[in-house]
Amino acid sequence: MTNNLKSESLLNSLLDAFPFYAFVLDENHRIIFANSKLLNDLNVVEEQVRGSYCHNIIHKTVLPVDECPLEETITSGGPVERKFFDKNLNKWILSTIFPIMRKTEDGKKLFLHLIQDVTHINATDKVLLDNKGNLRELTSASREIILRVSHELQTPIASMNLALQMLLENYKEQLSNNVIDLIEIIQRGERRLRSLIDNVIDASKVELGKIKLYVQKENLIEIINDCIDVIYFMADKRQISISKDLPESLHLNFDKLRIEQVILNLLSNAIKYTPSSGNIYINIIESEQFADLFIKDTGIGLTEEEQGKIFKKFGKIEREDCNSDIRNDGTGLGLYISNELVKLHDFSLRVDSEGRNKGSTFILRIPKN
Repeated sequence: MTNNLKSESLLNSLLDAFPFYAFVLDENHRIIFANSKLLNDLNVVEEQVRGSYCHNIIHKTVLPVDECPLEETITSGGPVERKFFDKNLNKWILSTIFPIMRKTEDGKKLFLHLIQDVTHINATDKVLLDNKGNLRELTSASREIILRVSHELQTPIASMNLALQMLLENYKEQLSNNVIDLIEIIQRGERRLRSLIDNVIDASKVELGKIKLYVQKENLIEIINDCIDVIYFMADKRQISISKDLPESLHLNFDKLRIEQVILNLLSNAIKYTPSSGNIYINIIESEQFADLFIKDTGIGLTEEEQGKIFKKFGKIEREDCNSDIRNDGTGLGLYISNELVKLHDFSLRVDSEGRNKGSTFILRIPKN
C-alpha cells in the first residue's frame, strides 16, 4: 500500500470515529473525504459525494449557506464555529471548520468540517430561557424565607444570651469553676451563632435590595477610633499591635452604621489572619477627590487566586498551609457583605497583597463630594 493510500485509510478511520457528520473539503467547498455517518444518513456512497460541493450535499442549496464558516476559517487561519438554524433541514446546526496541514495534489488547502445536530440542546436552552422568570421568582422567594427564618432565630438567641448573663451576674459565687467555664463556652458559641445569623440576614437583604442607606455628613476619624476601641481586646489578646496615622477629623457623606460595619469587619479580619505579635497599621491618604483608608497587616497574605475570590459570596479562603495560630472560622460572608455595602454607596474596596506570608492591605476609597 502506498503512503497516500495509507494516509487516506487512516484519515477515513479517524473520520468514522465521529458520531456526527465529518468530512474533509477544499477551499472551494468541494468534499474530498466523508465519514460513514454522513454517507449512511444521506444514503449515498463515497463516489457520489467526492468532488461535490458540500452545500449541495448537506444543505441542499446551490450556493454556500450564509452561515458557512469556511471563508472566515481561510482568512483567520484558525478554527471557526457557527450555530444556526438550517431551514432546509429544519434543524439547529453546529458547524465547525478546522484548517489541516494536508493539501490536494494541485496545492489547494484542506479543511476538516464537523456538522452536529444540536436541535435538542437548543430546545433545552429555550426551556431554560422560558423558565428564567420562574427561576428568578423562586430564588427571590427562597431568599425571603432565609431572611424570615434568620429573623425568627434572633429571638431565642437573644433570650439565651440574657439568661447566661443573669446566671453569671446573680449566681456566679455559687457556681464551680467548671460550670463557669462551660457557661463561657456557651457564650462564645452564642456570639458566633449570632454573628452568623446577622451575616445571613445582611446577605439576604443585599440580594433582595432591602438595605436602605441613611447618608449624611459624618466624621470618619471618630468612627475609625470607635471601631478600634471595639476590637482592641481581640488584638490585645493575641498581642497584635494597632498603630494609626490619622488626621484629627475628616467629614464625609456616608451611612454611619454601614461604614462602621465595613471598617469593623476589615479590622477583625486583619486580626484574625495575623499571627500573634503581628502588626496592623491604619492610615488615610487624601487627594482632591478621594479619601483612601488603608488597613495594612503583617498577616498571612493572599495569593493572586485568593484575591480574586475574597469579595465573593462564601469566598472564605481555606488556609491549611498557614500558621496554626490563625483562626479559620467564619462563613465567608463578611467581606462579601462589606463589598456590597461599599458598592451601595458608590465607593470602592480593594485588596493588595504580594502573596503568602507577606501581609495584606485593604483600601476603602470614599469620594469627597
